[in-house]
Amino acid sequence: MSLAAQELAAGKNDILDLALSLGYNSHEAFSRAFKQWFGQTPEGIRALGHTRNLNLLEATRMQSTSLIKLAEPDIVKQSAMLLAGLSCRYAAGNNAEIPRQWQAFGAQMADIPGRIEADAFGVVYNMDDEDAFEYLTGVEVVGFEDVPADFTRLRLEKLNYAVFRHDGHVSAVQATCHVIWNEWLPNSGQRPASQPFFERYPADFNSATGEGGFEIWLPIEG
Repeated sequence: MSLAAQELAAGKNDILDLALSLGYNSHEAFSRAFKQWFGQTPEGIRALGHTRNLNLLEATRMQSTSLIKLAEPDIVKQSAMLLAGLSCRYAAGNNAEIPRQWQAFGAQMADIPGRIEADAFGVVYNMDDEDAFEYLTGVEVVGFEDVPADFTRLRLEKLNYAVFRHDGHVSAVQATCHVIWNEWLPNSGQRPASQPFFERYPADFNSATGEGGFEIWLPIEG
């Protein structure tokens, strides 16, 4: 969004072309996300011709997967968990709306009835043969009885997990997952379980900057 704002202020791109290049399906979807992020419309920033009144984040360059060195994961026996939150379906490679999903969920997260602890979860599940998937932004709850009706409810079964620490910026998570699946897993002797995998964000993770680190939990057989 910060790069988009800079390009708009410089008058470089048509707004629809910019929206499509960032993975949005329409001018309207991009404008809603932009206004929710900055409090101003793309047209307004283009008319201003500058971004001095915006709180921009410096772009973080994705790490090459060859430079990512993973520490050996902890193997954890995790009891069943009940999660509740917002869920959206994404086509493979078209996940530009996930930060906006987190932003929408963050405004409601603290008030969810029966919340167990401060950690938040990003769960990938219901993946199909074309790699489309559901993504849940949620928290663990003691039960589903008092969960708001418009929230998705998801039960994670009792499983073993390989738990990886991701200490870099959140933008590098896809590169880390690539190393987990394509380098660590084939050489580990472990077999992945056909169950959801998830990111676990502690209370001190800074959602505004994407810094603070989090965990990636990969379900394994056994």
